[in-house]
Amino acid sequence: MEPEVVMNLWVFTQSIRPQALFPDYKWEAQISPRSNDKMSVIYQLGIRPYMMTGSDDEKTRLLKELAISDFHFARRFSLPDRYYIEMTEADGYITASSGDDTPKWQLVRRSIALVRPDISGMHQMEYFSGVGDPVARESGMQALDLVENSLPTRRIGIEGIETARPGVNRRNLLSVITNVNTDELGNQVARVDDPRRNDAPSTVANLWVFRDEKADSIYSLSGRGYMVHGSDAEKTRILKSLAPNDFRMVELLPVSDEHAANVSANTPNGILTIPSATEYSKDLFNGVFQAIEREIPLTIGIDGNMKNRVTISASQFMSITTQITEHAHNEADFTSVRLTDAPKHNPIIADAADTHQLGLAETHRIDANHPASRMNRLRKLFGLKD
Repeated sequence: MEPEVVMNLWVFTQSIRPQALFPDYKWEAQISPRSNDKMSVIYQLGIRPYMMTGSDDEKTRLLKELAISDFHFARRFSLPDRYYIEMTEADGYITASSGDDTPKWQLVRRSIALVRPDISGMHQMEYFSGVGDPVARESGMQALDLVENSLPTRRIGIEGIETARPGVNRRNLLSVITNVNTDELGNQVARVDDPRRNDAPSTVANLWVFRDEKADSIYSLSGRGYMVHGSDAEKTRILKSLAPNDFRMVELLPVSDEHAANVSANTPNGILTIPSATEYSKDLFNGVFQAIEREIPLTIGIDGNMKNRVTISASQFMSITTQITEHAHNEADFTSVRLTDAPKHNPIIADAADTHQLGLAETHRIDANHPASRMNRLRKLFGLKD
């Protein structure tokens, strides 16, 4: 079964007093206590794509497992500009109303909305279409467009064949929408029927090394973090479910010059040779871990007025590592690899029985024959033919 892009979508809400939305407005001196009640406001959206395979039921179950807490890694957007909250004040009472058309009053705040019982479940998909995020506002795109257009391409091997950007079936997008409430203490809790929603999640990571088959060398690294719940066995199951395909959702990073130089003085920058019967050092992925850590937002809540209580550290990650060998005929092999804390930088490869075939998409070849091309120099170094 071919892998496909699926998505978790989150709607972030927060309870807030009406006056807090308009802090510069001079309210009447006498405000009824009733007008001091908090209202539930939608202030942000979150999106995270994954590449999965299996039946729709299997993919939906995995999405729901991730929906509980993986919103911490989601890319976040404002609501489209057409949504607003407006306030009116009379006789000591404040009235709040929300809509998606033209407001009647002057005290209006856009890209925010009251929680409405008539827009729930998958009907909330309407929030994800339209222009709200500043980047989207400039380009005229909606949040889903921005996520789709940001999916990465990568080169296959040292020679640099470029893959196609992963396609998204927007007409039949498999997705799960989950509401997440942010309380006044900065706790973010998904509104799901799962007791684990109130527990602190664990950060786990899939790590990938990319091998050039002809040169028998590692030329790129990548990794992706997830916030999950459960036993170590359950976390490992989730990671193994995602490992064969989800690398297509993240950018490749080069091997640092430091690690390449530790293997051989003749090894070119960014290339790691693969001697037999050795292991990768965990510090090979320092750049990957730092990129994962930066995905967690520093502030949350309306106007980003709360410090995010969730922080992660690479030293606490549970991870699995997979070696990817991509081919030019829409296939790839993947093999389990072990990490060690010792300062070594080479892999032990698992049994051949652990090797599988995966489908890939390939498009055009970049100009690697140019005399100044880095790929051309690498060909000569490794004795590769055109």
